[in-house]
Amino acid sequence: MSITCINEPLEVYQGDLSDVYHVRPVYSGLADALSSDWACFQGVIDCDGNIVVDRVEVTAKVVDTNDKQRFLCALEPADTELLAVPNGYNESYTWVIEVVNDSVSPAYNREVHIPLQVKKHGL
Repeated sequence: MSITCINEPLEVYQGDLSDVYHVRPVYSGLADALSSDWACFQGVIDCDGNIVVDRVEVTAKVVDTNDKQRFLCALEPADTELLAVPNGYNESYTWVIEVVNDSVSPAYNREVHIPLQVKKHGL
């Protein structure tokens, strides 16, 4: 498994839709359209590695300006509502996005870790 860590935190308010992240596997000879062998999953963990937002499959796809298909990842308001902000101002989490394909050899498994800075809504 390969893990890429993004250094710049993504800010999101509790209960809001997160920014959108487009994900495409990096694989030699990959066609423009992603076959059904490619799967994408996302979830959120806290700083101790505990699952806060369950891992779910991402099925939405978009085509970029180079006609390459990408998975369209975003945290829904129901997801960001689950991210507690106990100190009243902000809390850090990690958004984990995973792309897999078990039909290639060797099997493809790559994760992107995006730091989240979650802020509380309201006064």
